[in-house]
Amino acid sequence: MAGLADLYLVGIGIRGMEQISQEALRSLKKCRKIFHLTDQHRRLAKINPHVVDLAPLYWTDEEQRDVYGRLADLITGEVEQGPGVASVIYGHPLFFDDVHVDLIKRSKRRGWRCVVLPGISSLDTLCIDLNIDYGEGLQVHEASDLVENEQSLNPHIHTLIFQIAEFNSYTTCDTPSTAVGRFKPMERHLLKYFPADQPITIAYSDDGDGSGSFLLKSRLRRLDSHRRRISLGTTLYIPPVE
Repeated sequence: MAGLADLYLVGIGIRGMEQISQEALRSLKKCRKIFHLTDQHRRLAKINPHVVDLAPLYWTDEEQRDVYGRLADLITGEVEQGPGVASVIYGHPLFFDDVHVDLIKRSKRRGWRCVVLPGISSLDTLCIDLNIDYGEGLQVHEASDLVENEQSLNPHIHTLIFQIAEFNSYTTCDTPSTAVGRFKPMERHLLKYFPADQPITIAYSDDGDGSGSFLLKSRLRRLDSHRRRISLGTTLYIPPVE
């Protein structure tokens, strides 16, 4: 096991294994245990047979903090047995991922070597899908945190609000609520900074399933009316106010 890091946090790309880096691929091949939260179990098992699918432990509809802590405990316990452990998700391993952020903190406290190997993330693909230049100014927020903590917004730069399907939901449920008025609190917060007729785009980048990217254009005042079209992994884009 010489040369192995204690823990690898790996992103395979939002389209799966076709967007994995060569560095990440080499690391996964030599790991002694791989945990993952993807639908790529068979393809990962072809690289390394020592693969554990975390989905049954994640999609339990329990409180997120309880589930996240349990997963971090499981992975930490494996690293305590020796180096060469990997945790794999889609995209960037540290992009809105509380489990991996926790694992980095635990690694620092224990003196472990933790290596982060990112894949192509939705942040990389959304600028292509939306045809925008992040260099013009960009603000990125998580939906629930934005509203709950009353985060201020600059209406004159590009705005991306991630995890809108999980808005005001604090359990690991794979079926977002479609209750009428669910997104009204988000609308009210955004209307502090944007006009009611501000254009918006509800976006989902191509995940490799063959259906391509999904872009639904609308107006801010109609956000809640599209609640049935908002699936896990959906992002809200608001262009700069002209």
